[in-house]
Amino acid sequence: MTTEDLDRAEFEERYAIAADATGALAGPDELDEAWDDYRSGAWDRLLAEPTPENAVHANRLAGSIAELLEAPAPADEAWQRRLIARVDQLAVLLREGGAEDRAKGEPHPWDLWVAAPRRDYADVLTSPTPETEHP
Repeated sequence: MTTEDLDRAEFEERYAIAADATGALAGPDELDEAWDDYRSGAWDRLLAEPTPENAVHANRLAGSIAELLEAPAPADEAWQRRLIARVDQLAVLLREGGAEDRAKGEPHPWDLWVAAPRRDYADVLTSPTPETEHP
């Protein structure tokens, strides 16, 4: 999917509503930066569906994953459930990093917030939790 053809007013409205719904910041600087990323096509490279709502949600999930990884507690089932849920949700929203990103030496959000936790906490992320176990 490619970037929708939104005008600035519609973009800001949708971005602000999504930010309000998740508690994210959507001040003038954040809106300008998001608009620039949207218009440059950066979201096409990063997001499976490049919409303002998905960008806000992906940013919030990445922030939550970062917070969890700052104080890892792999033996804690609640921590495990939170990490699994956020990584899995973010994996749906993001595109996997491409060779172009890696060739430039730029970290791709997929590598940072999906691949790295799945690698570093493979035992946690592949272990069934009570919600995912099936008889």
